Amino acid sequence: MLVLGFIHLLIWNGDIVFFYALLGFILLPLRNFSSKTLLITGSALILSPILLYTLKMTWPVLNYPAKLLFETALKVDGALLNLKSEEDFMNMMHHGSWLDQLKSNISGIFFRYRYLIFVSRISKVLGMFLIGYVLGYTDFYKNFIENKKIIYRVVAAGLLIGLPANYFLAHYMSNYMDDYFQLKTRGLYQTIAYALGVAPLALAYVGLFMLGFQTTAGKKILSVLAPVGKMAFSNYLLQSFIGNYVFLGAGLGYMGKVGPVYYTLFGIIIFIFQIILSTIWLKHFNYGPVEWLWRSATYKQWQPFRKDKTVEA
Repeated sequence: MLVLGFIHLLIWNGDIVFFYALLGFILLPLRNFSSKTLLITGSALILSPILLYTLKMTWPVLNYPAKLLFETALKVDGALLNLKSEEDFMNMMHHGSWLDQLKSNISGIFFRYRYLIFVSRISKVLGMFLIGYVLGYTDFYKNFIENKKIIYRVVAAGLLIGLPANYFLAHYMSNYMDDYFQLKTRGLYQTIAYALGVAPLALAYVGLFMLGFQTTAGKKILSVLAPVGKMAFSNYLLQSFIGNYVFLGAGLGYMGKVGPVYYTLFGIIIFIFQIILSTIWLKHFNYGPVEWLWRSATYKQWQPFRKDKTVEA
């Protein structure tokens, strides 16, 4: 996962898989704690960015790791591409070659991780990891009947808290993003909105999917999406390749030429295409191509790829 994530970083520096793999090393020693301890710790970690942001407002020196990564990114940008301003960067994105894009992604790794550290993404994601781990190893998803009341409560609480909080989050991100990066009071409000909005709403969505899957119509609709999920990493990479080709100057160069409506329609069309492609692919193969490599590396032997070569027990 770490290697595949790093390769994806060189294709698109917005990758998250490499980051997940790094946090996986922290998750491993924590997995033996009790479920109660993991849930409490996970919840505390999700809320911890509020405290961390407050501390950075008081003692800006605590933001030094992010500052160091940002300064390093600027130096790498200058060395690889001789970029000296935002205008130079945009010019490269619109007119640079694929080699230029690769060089930009290398320096972009430093920009990316500066951002992840600044926004306290480590604690946010690790907190979700711990909660997700508990839900997984306790078979919470399989014991739907026993957990139905809990699911309804999670959905209700997630929507009641998450929707208003995300409304305020969108407001602050749209109007006061500079305040956030300058460690001002409105930035703290944004941090609070994020902590109260994102994780609860995500859990509410998961609960709604679980409830929806219990109905005949919901199961049929959601089953259509299953092939995409079974080869999620392959589709993730494919989206990056398509996006790079369509929007970057080395490809079709549509970046900055179309607005949010077209982005949204484009995303929907690509996802429908991937549903169809994944469904056809999995009729002939056991795994997506990247998932096959991943599984083979995990078990240290080539896994059966084509379905006609699978030996049924």
